Amino acid sequence: MKIKYIAAAITAAFSLASAPAFAGAAASAWINITGLGFINSSTGSLIAASNFSITNESRTASDGANYNGTSVGNSFTDGSGLTDAPYACVGSCASLTPVPYSPLENNTAYTLTTPVYNYALGDAVITGNIGGTLSGLTRGDASSTGGTNIGGSSGTLLNGGSASLTGTFTAGATVSAKLGLSGTTWIDVYTDLAGNKTALAASGYGWDITIKCTVGANCGTFGSSTSNKFKWSPDEVNDTENSTNGIGNASFGQTLAFSQPDAHTYTQGYTYQFTINQSSNANILTTAVPEPSALALAGLGLFVVAGATSRRRAKQAAASSIAA
Repeated sequence: MKIKYIAAAITAAFSLASAPAFAGAAASAWINITGLGFINSSTGSLIAASNFSITNESRTASDGANYNGTSVGNSFTDGSGLTDAPYACVGSCASLTPVPYSPLENNTAYTLTTPVYNYALGDAVITGNIGGTLSGLTRGDASSTGGTNIGGSSGTLLNGGSASLTGTFTAGATVSAKLGLSGTTWIDVYTDLAGNKTALAASGYGWDITIKCTVGANCGTFGSSTSNKFKWSPDEVNDTENSTNGIGNASFGQTLAFSQPDAHTYTQGYTYQFTINQSSNANILTTAVPEPSALALAGLGLFVVAGATSRRRAKQAAASSIAA
């Protein structure tokens, strides 16, 4: 009878020891560029797109998502027009619609701030051109509401031309101009701390443009004197955030409307090469670890078993001695 009670105690101890302390984590980042154009440095007005004749343009949109070893992704390349990589999602994607997401594709309304279901989602789309109508969205979300989960997602855009993903345009008139950028951004990292476990979250977004003079008698006077080019990578659209076990949680968004600090002269008839890079990504990790008290209880169960076995062996030895 005592052995049955001991077995029950062992079962209860290990049952409690295997009950995990859940960790939650969420990470999200997106950039939604709604306009990129040339601003006349003298008048402050947007220069008409017709002043820049774009040739040899190519664009690529790609996205991906991974959750607990399962991966999906999409990538599309086009010479012009709309280039859309349908969203990639792994995990509890069906639970995201109609709420909190609606729709899943090209969404800039939903802001992930705390864990919602277990999933990873990436998305990317680009359309328009550098003359003022360029727009592009990249998004990455990852969420874990508990247990042991590893997830990540990304959206990336490369807007440029040919195999090297660069494009060219020719200035129709000589003008001193700055680049102007508009759009919105969002970034979030969240982890909670409840018991002996680990929760990690990281997210980030990035955007930059490089323009180089390639055909013209005085290209050497454009941009850097050693490379005939400049690269603009403003802080407003380049950020990373990290959170570990409840430390470093952050969430914020921005509305963008600003211009390049320095003006550059684009000369009539000269040809310029450009490359635009845009990306967003999010990654989370949660682990479920037994509580120390549960481990102690499991140890107590083993101690009870050891004690009972020792007592039983002692009684058996005494009985054998009397019988002899």
